[in-house]
Amino acid sequence: MDLIYFSENIQYYGQDVTTLLTYVYIANFINWYVFKGVFLFLGIHPRKLIGLIGIFLAPILHASTDHFLLNALPFFCMTFMMILIFDFEIAQILLQALAVFSGILIWIFARPGIHVGASALVSAMYGWLLYWTFHHPSFLNFSILMTLFIYFSSILTGLVPNDPKISWEGHVLGFCSGIATARWPQWLEYFVTVKNEALDFFDYLI
Repeated sequence: MDLIYFSENIQYYGQDVTTLLTYVYIANFINWYVFKGVFLFLGIHPRKLIGLIGIFLAPILHASTDHFLLNALPFFCMTFMMILIFDFEIAQILLQALAVFSGILIWIFARPGIHVGASALVSAMYGWLLYWTFHHPSFLNFSILMTLFIYFSSILTGLVPNDPKISWEGHVLGFCSGIATARWPQWLEYFVTVKNEALDFFDYLI
């Protein structure tokens, strides 16, 4: 990959990712200060029907600005790593799949309560990148692997329970879903198939 291609990707997709994070922050800001956080109930409620919608909304919802920022930086950086490995379209599908897979595991296995935030998705991205770059050696992948260990190794500490208020099991389940998706990439094909069938069904209803 030459420097010109890398620079163009950073500039072009950086705007898209930054815009996405900006919209997410604005939505959370409105929820915090206008609605007093009432929409946090749309997070994942493990093993409850109302919690199923949280599989799709939990990565967007955050409890505070600090909570959002802790997830925004690693999400931004690791999204670029995925784009560099594949391209923007495949990275989009991968991110959607990791969010859904980790959300499903949280809904099935996590403690009772309301689970919100993108930390499970970030942990899933971290697990996916670790497994993929380690098992597909190249200069680019080695550079990404070293970056993950040097700058984002704190994500691994989040897998250890140290605060009852933090959904550490969400971190663990996200991390496991990332590794599993990298180990069995055909899961992405199943995800795309189910996603397209669901969209066709909703189009039929409309």
